[in-house]
Amino acid sequence: MPQPTPKSGRLQRRVVQQPWVANTQQTFDLPRGYDLNAVQVLVSGTIQVTVAMTAVRANAPAQLIQNIDVFADGNKSYNQSNGILSAIGNAERSFANSLVAPTNLVAVHNVSCMYRLDRVNADGPRPKDAALHTTLPFMSLLQCRLTTGLATDVFDATAGTVTNVVLTNSIMLDETMEFNEADRLEGRFIKRISFQDLAVTAANTNQQFILPVGQYLRGVKIFATDSAAANPDTGSNVLINQVTVRAGVDRRIDLPFLVLRNQNANAYSVPIGTVPAGFAFADCCPDGRLNQLFDLRGVSQAFLELDVAAPVATGRIRMGIEEFMWQEGIAPAG
Repeated sequence: MPQPTPKSGRLQRRVVQQPWVANTQQTFDLPRGYDLNAVQVLVSGTIQVTVAMTAVRANAPAQLIQNIDVFADGNKSYNQSNGILSAIGNAERSFANSLVAPTNLVAVHNVSCMYRLDRVNADGPRPKDAALHTTLPFMSLLQCRLTTGLATDVFDATAGTVTNVVLTNSIMLDETMEFNEADRLEGRFIKRISFQDLAVTAANTNQQFILPVGQYLRGVKIFATDSAAANPDTGSNVLINQVTVRAGVDRRIDLPFLVLRNQNANAYSVPIGTVPAGFAFADCCPDGRLNQLFDLRGVSQAFLELDVAAPVATGRIRMGIEEFMWQEGIAPAG
């Protein structure tokens, strides 16, 4: 009896390993040739505290990377991703994270944080149908740009001293090797992530954010914080009262923030305590089925509208907007 021949294979490899440099941008060329499932960035190493810090910030050490951008040919953006959202907001993978934080005490502390940028629709029935083609003629250059923070961003640095920061950036690719030429060239429904950020200074019952139109919207990941300036990354579940996603009179999501968080827990099969404080995903297809996407083609405007309470301290709202768009296929030769 003939044995089945695999149609595809999985490739996982580290392609970059460079010293982490504080408060800068580093751009790395990524290899192409296969379908890209995910880009994973790992920052790991040691931070030495020589005078005790006041405290460790919430969600530490995700502050070491502020933003991650993945783009092709210099101008085609696929990911404009915030560091903290990439580290703690992976709802489609049941909020899996990999954070090893220091303490505020005098010592040499091991720290690490993994930031995962999924290109596939991880919770859908056919995840790899959204993998990104990276070969010619789809693109000739693929790059990843990291914007770093400071080692002291991990701490409430009202008091204390940090020295001898020894950290490394590693970039890993998760890829699919298609052995069939037709599969290598078929059309794909690929993901695009963009980012918006707002400092909240007062209550606003209708805080509007303009959403991109012309493609298909899956949803908006929201991370709300309200905390002292020295520890600004503490999530708040009470800064936002209501979440609405709409285009004209078509309201796809219109829920209280706390109800949306509980809905996230049910949709992604986790206890509510696993959903990070201050986080909610306004998800138009919470079971991952892309036939439920919000079709914004031909729409002139779409909005995320938030009913925002007055902040107690320093308020901030970070948003990751997740769209899908068609990557045209190419007929095989012959």
